[in-house]
Amino acid sequence: MGELGLKDAEIREAVLPHLHQGRPRAASVSLRQMVSPECVQSVGCMRLAAISATSVPGQPPSKRQRVVGVDAREVPGRVRIRQILLRAWRGGTTPKPEDPVRRKQIQRTGEEAEGQLLQVLDELRQSKDGAGLSKSFTLLCRSSSECQSSLQGGELAGDLGWLDKDKGVDSQRANGKMVRPAVPAPVLRAAFDLEVGEMSDLVSSEVGVHLLLRSA
Repeated sequence: MGELGLKDAEIREAVLPHLHQGRPRAASVSLRQMVSPECVQSVGCMRLAAISATSVPGQPPSKRQRVVGVDAREVPGRVRIRQILLRAWRGGTTPKPEDPVRRKQIQRTGEEAEGQLLQVLDELRQSKDGAGLSKSFTLLCRSSSECQSSLQGGELAGDLGWLDKDKGVDSQRANGKMVRPAVPAPVLRAAFDLEVGEMSDLVSSEVGVHLLLRSA
């Protein structure tokens, strides 16, 4: 497309996989990384909306990627979630947050956090089956996530426990210490939109950017 300096085929290749799996924010971030901010503001949103209304020939819209073999129990009014979190600094005079896992100060912006977590999401999308996706989520959570929940063992890496719309999150234990991860409102809303075994879109909050996987 002339206004963006890109061909429609290039844009479709970047955004359609995310749109087809119900991740419009990831599609928007993918488009933003391809063009200048000015082009995104003036043309990108309009073009993204037009592309989302189309489909790739022979490929009907699909649901978000799901993990096969996770704990399929469902408890009414409660969900169990794992997350990968990249913290972000709001800029200005606000204090820079700290990664509690690696004990280092965070300087990245929200947009930079979205771009980095999009790369994590793209890696997870390469998994061929549910078992591979679950294993990859664990590995990437341990290597990337800036939440204390990533310190938990095995398939519990990134586990936020049982979430309740009214009561928040149960306390968790990691390395002998109690861990009480903060669960911002946007994360709670996104968590209750997921089916068991389903990964979320990129979710932004006052803490940073989150990628969720519903385990039960």
